[in-house]
Amino acid sequence: MNVWIITIGSSDVQLTTDKNWNLLCDRAKENQDLKKKLNFQKKIELTKSVMKPKGSDSAITRFIAPARAMGIVYGNAIAERAEYYHDLDFPLLNNFSTLLNQKNIILDRIIVIVTDQTDLFATSSEKNQIYCPYWQDTCTLEEVIKQYFHHFSHNFGKILPEFLALEPDIENLEPASTRKPGLDDWNEVLELVQRKFASITDIPEDATVYVSHQASTPAISSAIQFVSLSGFGEQVHFLVSNVDDREHPADIIRSGKYLEGIKFEQAKELLKNHDYAGVQLLVNDYLDSETKILLEAAIKWNFAKFDEFAQKLVQHSDRDLVKTFNDRTQPENWWWTAYEEGYLAVVRLQQKNTVEAMFHSFRAVEGLIREWAVWKYQSQIRASNLEQPRTLYFHNENIKMSRELIYWFEKYHSKKYSNVGLFGEPLFELLKASHPPGKWHNNSDIKTVAKITKEERNSTFHQLLGLEELELFKAWNTDKSKDWEKRVLSCLNFISEQTFDLSIKCPLEKTSLMSQVRKKLKKAIAPNNIQT
Repeated sequence: MNVWIITIGSSDVQLTTDKNWNLLCDRAKENQDLKKKLNFQKKIELTKSVMKPKGSDSAITRFIAPARAMGIVYGNAIAERAEYYHDLDFPLLNNFSTLLNQKNIILDRIIVIVTDQTDLFATSSEKNQIYCPYWQDTCTLEEVIKQYFHHFSHNFGKILPEFLALEPDIENLEPASTRKPGLDDWNEVLELVQRKFASITDIPEDATVYVSHQASTPAISSAIQFVSLSGFGEQVHFLVSNVDDREHPADIIRSGKYLEGIKFEQAKELLKNHDYAGVQLLVNDYLDSETKILLEAAIKWNFAKFDEFAQKLVQHSDRDLVKTFNDRTQPENWWWTAYEEGYLAVVRLQQKNTVEAMFHSFRAVEGLIREWAVWKYQSQIRASNLEQPRTLYFHNENIKMSRELIYWFEKYHSKKYSNVGLFGEPLFELLKASHPPGKWHNNSDIKTVAKITKEERNSTFHQLLGLEELELFKAWNTDKSKDWEKRVLSCLNFISEQTFDLSIKCPLEKTSLMSQVRKKLKKAIAPNNIQT
């Protein structure tokens, strides 16, 4: 099945001669049914157009009338005497029809988009201005367009064109409103076209939909292009014309490039919000293998699967990138995933997901203390509960313990199993007992997390309530995102004994390996918007 959707502009029906115009105008005014429709007190003048097509030595002269007047006058004239049809010329339609005929494309439906702003310009004073948009409406051209397709019957058979009229919605306008949302209003027109296209039914998924959207207002043209792509996708073929070019007056462009452009624009917005799975769903088919690796890695990162994130990235061909990841993820850098977790908390806050921002920021610190304990007390720590294989326990074996560590063990150990479970308060207290008192007490950031944030985290995660941004910051004893981020990073540095800079802008992003992946994704997906 082949369907052709056409927009008709105010100058798409022209006259090859002006000799009959005044006579036919007078006849139309004598017709009582048409007199009201053609109620314009002054004489309706034609505009003369002289065009010299590319590659031609001779000029072509045409005459143009306001579309509404042209439709009324010549629609009536053709009904009375068919030979008046030969005064008419259809530059765009001729180019399109000829191309379809050359390619032997048999059409099953023709849908013509016309405009009607009668209700928008209700007063006679407005309609008496020939430059009023009312006179550019194409709704009166229906009879003329029907005759066109009848005369081009060798290409279109006996198809009767269907007409969809775009009529501005004035129901919600306030009576005193001076604003008239006509057919050059981008927002109004998009919604209007979406509603009209929703009424186009019975087009099967295997149909080819040819769309000619160049005519009419820029707002209508863009809306037709967008809505046809979003509604019919790969089914769309665009018929485009250049009336100045005799050698190539029309062409057919498949929707692929248009769709790709629209999808990439949508992907840019998703990228801004760190929705990497959404980006993949939209544009994965258009990406090269290296960008696909980056995107797959980013999705792993977004799910906090940092080991899989790193494993995916070492498949990339960028040697510098791979070396950076290999260097960072060496066993001696047992701390690296905590910095990724910290940046993930920042991302969740940017996404306005404060509960997850709280979860990931606290998890970064508590999880890093656990990694630190495994690294520092390797021979003392094991999963000794078979029913909870992921829970680690500290055993006082093969170790000479300091006084602080002995006190810690005595306070928290299970008398039955003679071990300490490494979670919650005992984990934080192990970190404290393993450092010189001065080092711990002089660091306000780690003390805050151990005393305040830990309790706030427990309270938050044991109730079914949301979390405001200020509550998140308060849990870390801060009052804004910048200080919250610095406190998280300071705690990570304290535990890992790294020296990542707290003074720079977006410090957790800068410490994260994901920031490099994101930069490359921006370049691949949003090359003209690197500051995304």
